Amino acid sequence: FASPRWTARQRAYSGAFELNSMYTPQIVVNGRHQLVGSRGAQARAAVAEGLKVPATVRLDLTVERRGEIWIARARVDGAPEGATLNAALVEGGHSVAVKRGENAGLTLRHDRVVRAFATGPAKASALELKGAGVKPTASVVAWVQDAGLAVLAATEAR
Repeated sequence: FASPRWTARQRAYSGAFELNSMYTPQIVVNGRHQLVGSRGAQARAAVAEGLKVPATVRLDLTVERRGEIWIARARVDGAPEGATLNAALVEGGHSVAVKRGENAGLTLRHDRVVRAFATGPAKASALELKGAGVKPTASVVAWVQDAGLAVLAATEAR
């Protein structure tokens, strides 16, 4: 489920966190904290702490589907200058039989897989996501980030 766009996004986070290298799995919580994704207890604790931080921007989201195009319509109030609106089309129910590496011989289940991604200025009212072959049960996650990549608000819609 890799993509050059996802790698570029991870590279931006590595720069923002002043890391010497990129690694996988990496978790970024609210654009403010990063950690090794395979550390389950630490990841859960970081997400729990992140959920305690109230949104500083209002974000309302509706989704319209036109064939393979998913349109994320957002209303953003109170975003600072330079903030961005991001939208990811995500779906679950994927599995991969791993042939090499530390997980060789295992079948790994993947949920919340990003199938399409779009970004624009926070004042954008709609972002288009091309979801060829994406299951109708997929959803769109949208979030607003400031220029420093901190998440100011997030929501999900189908």
